[in-house]
Amino acid sequence: IMMNVGNPESAFTFGQLPNDGIGLARLEFVINNAIGVHPKALLNYDILDAATKALIDPKMKGYGSPKEFYIQKITEGVATLAASVYPKRIIVRLSDFKS
Repeated sequence: IMMNVGNPESAFTFGQLPNDGIGLARLEFVINNAIGVHPKALLNYDILDAATKALIDPKMKGYGSPKEFYIQKITEGVATLAASVYPKRIIVRLSDFKS
């Protein structure tokens, strides 16, 4: 049985259960759990108001740019999910954000 896992933080816990891999890793769950910022806010960071930037800045601390932060966190999140069941398969569904 393949599992549905979207939270990288719990991936290794689920990976200890008998499984045949991850059959559904929804990228929007990775974004929500690992990034915690809507992608459009990061794409439009330069035009955000100061209050919104103040909420985002602590999450991006140590990264060179909003784009670098997003790419690195997606990479880390998907890699963590994959590592939790390696060498079994993982199927990642790309984001279907409407906004």
